[in-house]
Amino acid sequence: MTAGMIWAVIAAGLGGAVFGAVYMSLLWAGASGLSAGHGAARFVLLAVARGLLVVGALGGAIALGAGAIELAAAVVGFVVVRVVAVRAAGAGEGTRRPWR
Repeated sequence: MTAGMIWAVIAAGLGGAVFGAVYMSLLWAGASGLSAGHGAARFVLLAVARGLLVVGALGGAIALGAGAIELAAAVVGFVVVRVVAVRAAGAGEGTRRPWR
């Protein structure tokens, strides 16, 4: 691996983490709105936004020439943010969460 490839993998991982943060924020906003009684329309709208975000991010990465290694690094960055978000959501509560 050359230095340029290493930087591309690092950038892809960071990009995946940023994508994960935006995705989890949209998911949190939708779920909290649903549980607060704002209705399903807001949840569905944010679900569509998450879907468009996924398609746009994947399309953008491929358009920029991302290969399998870069896409895998982006997935790792996303998974790291997801694990942190799930742990933060369950912090301080002793209830069992079946979605984990």
